[in-house]
Amino acid sequence: MNKIMSVNGATLRDSLISAANMVSENRSQLNEINVFPVPDGDTGANLSVTLGAAKRQLGELGDGCTVGAAAQCAAAATLRGSRGNSGAILALLFRGFAKGLSGKREASAAELLLAFKLGAETAFRGVQSPAEGTILTVARETVRQGEAFLSERPDADISELWSYLAASAKRVLDDTPRLLPVLREAGGVDAGGQGLYCMLQGMAYTFSGNGVLPDSLKSQGPLGAYVFMEQNVTGVRAGASIVTYRVMFDLQQNGNTEIEGNLRIQLEALGKNVVVVKSGETIRCQVFTERPDRALIAGMRAGKLMLFTGKASATPGKVRFSAPVEEFRFKKNVEERKEHGGWLGEPPYSYCMELTVLKDIADCSPAEQLTAALERMGGGVAVAEGEDLIQCHVHTNVPEELLGRQIKDGYVTDIRIENMCRQMENQRA
Repeated sequence: MNKIMSVNGATLRDSLISAANMVSENRSQLNEINVFPVPDGDTGANLSVTLGAAKRQLGELGDGCTVGAAAQCAAAATLRGSRGNSGAILALLFRGFAKGLSGKREASAAELLLAFKLGAETAFRGVQSPAEGTILTVARETVRQGEAFLSERPDADISELWSYLAASAKRVLDDTPRLLPVLREAGGVDAGGQGLYCMLQGMAYTFSGNGVLPDSLKSQGPLGAYVFMEQNVTGVRAGASIVTYRVMFDLQQNGNTEIEGNLRIQLEALGKNVVVVKSGETIRCQVFTERPDRALIAGMRAGKLMLFTGKASATPGKVRFSAPVEEFRFKKNVEERKEHGGWLGEPPYSYCMELTVLKDIADCSPAEQLTAALERMGGGVAVAEGEDLIQCHVHTNVPEELLGRQIKDGYVTDIRIENMCRQMENQRA
């Protein structure tokens, strides 16, 4: 077989699609081994959704695309479609990767490795208190081993390099339990790192001249339960009216027989097209409103919040609150918080929260401001910044405060809040 000393955009495109297919193939296993930062069993799903967004956009690129265009397409799509902590980290990695290939028509083995290195560095910088033994470690150490390989084998082609990178990732992955006690106790490896290993395997498949790795999950249809929304970031940038959101959420009722009627009244005061439906112990609600923060507070007062989503209208405008945010706080005492359905014991944070924010052109460093706000109100912070938007992920006990007070000056287009104990229960089931 002839040596492949450089790849064009079409080959890089196909390799990234293969990476997405390899992760999808292994998503159940990735969910099962997910124990860090919380054992909520969603790493495989999150990575699949994130890479699935890239796959859809890459599939629209023609064979004449450049490597720079393919990498930028993947970076933009993973940012817009990222899900969970692992998805946000992956979006950061792709952002650095795209930067390394910017403006290039083709790329050599050394250039691809450098782009991967920039991706690993970007991901490290974007994560609050990065822990060793995670996907970040696997990315960084894999790059280091790749650099050593190329220094000894400067004539290596891309197939040889990427096969070596995949093997290196597996070696680093197998060492993650030594670096992270929770993995050692669980007797497994890091799920995010395993996902990165799968990605490199998929890319190596294509770089070895095999074309696109078949998607064995096609027959199963889309990732329905996990694909919540397509991101829409085209809209009014400045001088727009206050944005309207379609808000939907599920509650576990707290025994109050009047909850449906009371909640409907509160939501009707906030907006229109209100739906409140009870099914067993679950109450499902919908409202179109300018105040998703108040809808969130109403839901959290009424019962135990299980899932909350908000989607901006087709032309999102700048969020400017016309009235002060309601002063609502859960009681700090643990026993009292249990009474209100807001304290769930383990994990230390009750809610996983994700926000998509269109960047405010008036702010010099919105990503830094958002990161600081998120770190004050939770943990597991990951912030991925693109040209037009910022994807935010945080674990928190006060999503109502974070939404209502901290993201006032951005264009908030998408909101997702999930009860983390529900995630764990779904995994156990």
